[in-house]
Amino acid sequence: MIDVDCGNCGLHVQIPDALAGKKGKCPKCGNVLVIGQPQAKKPAPPASQKAAKPAPAPSTPAAPPPSDVQPTASSAEPIPFDSLDDDEPTAHVVVPQKARLGDAPADQPAEDPGLSKRPTVAGSLHHGDGTDIHVPNHLDLLSHYMICNYKDIIARWQSDGRGWQVRVKDGFARAITVASHIPEVGKFVLIEIGVERREDGLHLRNITAFRLQEHHALTKLVRGDDHVLTTVTGVSELNPRQRSHVRQLVHQKFLPHIWPELEELLPDVS
Repeated sequence: MIDVDCGNCGLHVQIPDALAGKKGKCPKCGNVLVIGQPQAKKPAPPASQKAAKPAPAPSTPAAPPPSDVQPTASSAEPIPFDSLDDDEPTAHVVVPQKARLGDAPADQPAEDPGLSKRPTVAGSLHHGDGTDIHVPNHLDLLSHYMICNYKDIIARWQSDGRGWQVRVKDGFARAITVASHIPEVGKFVLIEIGVERREDGLHLRNITAFRLQEHHALTKLVRGDDHVLTTVTGVSELNPRQRSHVRQLVHQKFLPHIWPELEELLPDVS
């Protein structure tokens, strides 16, 4: 296995030797990693040198390891490594249990206290017509998200390590740096452009608009990527301007072979 440390978030991952020389995305922040060559193992000393070594002096038994030591690779949880080449098979890396996707590394403090602990979100909300609305409890790494008012994109998110980006006068800036410019009151919808990876590449999974509470929903953006999901109150229909924003993003970010899927998920409304 090849040990790689992410230069952006500090996540330590172990990657199979077969991927040496390739590139991939950090499973936590999406930063591009260049996978180096495995280090050659040192040759074992000759048997004669081993016999010449004096026997070690007796010592007191070693203290048991502390309870917060990270588990070894044999007990770690495998998660998919996002290879940059869609036509290559997905490899796997081993991440210690305390460094699961979405958590800060054990030896590095989180940028914001809210980032180290995901919010608790109900799996579904009861809709007025008797149906249940599924609410995700975290933002999906392959998917794209935007928050709109009735005509403009107010904020956007994708898995690039920068977190939520909020619209300012000259473009978009990280939410945590422009907290004073984030509107506290208004009618906003969170639009999820769901994406999934299949054998032949990326495909659209769903396009869903969630209605957010009208007070202090957007102020959650500075607390971490997922906290805005705790303000979902229901689902919403997209108006023509919002639908236009979705179409523009899909055409900019994805290859033409998935554009027909967009038409199936978001047909024209007369």
